[in-house]
Amino acid sequence: MTRSMMFLFMALTCVLLLGACGDSDENNPVLTTLSESDNGRTVELQVGDKLDVTLNENPSTGFTWEIGSVDEAIIKQVGESEFKPGTGIGASGQRTFHFEAVASGQSDLQLVYHRPFETNAPPSSTFEVTIIVK
Repeated sequence: MTRSMMFLFMALTCVLLLGACGDSDENNPVLTTLSESDNGRTVELQVGDKLDVTLNENPSTGFTWEIGSVDEAIIKQVGESEFKPGTGIGASGQRTFHFEAVASGQSDLQLVYHRPFETNAPPSSTFEVTIIVK
């Protein structure tokens, strides 16, 4: 390989690597994934970024995760939440909520773990994060 071809190859490689390391934008959204260990965190996103929240759930007990509160003008749910069951009868699984940052601002995202049919009972558990969209 000649020196000029080697230089061109190295320059092209650097340009491609630098492009892959850039900040997110609407054309190149970043996916952030949260779990129970992220409860109480503050998360920064860019407009267009995606956010998945995955929490343990055991619907055989009647409990399920639902959105308690969120400012949908800042971050909105995308589609329905998904449940992936564990193995075995009555085994717990994981519920994943999908969100997208749609506008700059700040929103608290609260998910509640409760039995929807127990209308006067407080949630068994809550998951809360603060979302800052830039």
